[in-house]
Amino acid sequence: EQLMSEAEQALEQLDFRKALRIADRLLRLKHTAGFEYKARALWDMNRPQDAIAALQAGVAVAPQVWTLWEYLGEYLSDTGQHDEALEAFRKGLACDGSPKDSFLYNLALVYQRMGEHENALQLFDQAERVIRKLPVPLLETARAYSLIHLQRYAEAERALQHAQRTLDTMTDPELRLLTESMALAYTGLIYHKRDHDIIRARQYAVRALRLDKENPDAAALMRATNPIAEQPTPLWHILVEGVWSEPLE
Repeated sequence: EQLMSEAEQALEQLDFRKALRIADRLLRLKHTAGFEYKARALWDMNRPQDAIAALQAGVAVAPQVWTLWEYLGEYLSDTGQHDEALEAFRKGLACDGSPKDSFLYNLALVYQRMGEHENALQLFDQAERVIRKLPVPLLETARAYSLIHLQRYAEAERALQHAQRTLDTMTDPELRLLTESMALAYTGLIYHKRDHDIIRARQYAVRALRLDKENPDAAALMRATNPIAEQPTPLWHILVEGVWSEPLE
């Protein structure tokens, strides 16, 4: 526990080499947390393939540890390896004790990145039915994004309204701001796509950026409503992560 606490602190302090050293100590003690911290440090050092390789080594040794599958799915998705990400999330979902709601949510996000919004909506529905710790506003904003792309704007508006009404249930202040910012950006996206109302779309984008100045959804919307700007970048979503470490068996 002490080593894991030190590894978390090293990552928070951006001391990635120290985190790697602690990860190696954990691995020598045959603790699966070593794979997780090694991968997270390598990822933050901009070594994505090495991070993925560390997690692949981890799941080969400890396939029952869902946290390793979760990070593996996230990193594979972020590097555009969507089919492999789907497989990783599905294997994590099958692990005993895994948070079913967050794995289903993350599976849905991969389908969104693949442009398969009907599949994504089915998985959001499944996540809702087994919801435990997954924040409702996060689920509803992500659901709204797929609905917008399917031009089901009234349903998207209802999802975003539900997200706004339930924001106060979120206990993580930073995640709450990110989610509220995302909901505002998607509301603006509806005005842009359905109503062709550039002014209101930009107003919502500005409000979103006030909450999160790095919100790429809002930045993309600003560019999309600027006729002389370049084409917008793809929108993004928040992947849900869990932390759970187990010793090797």
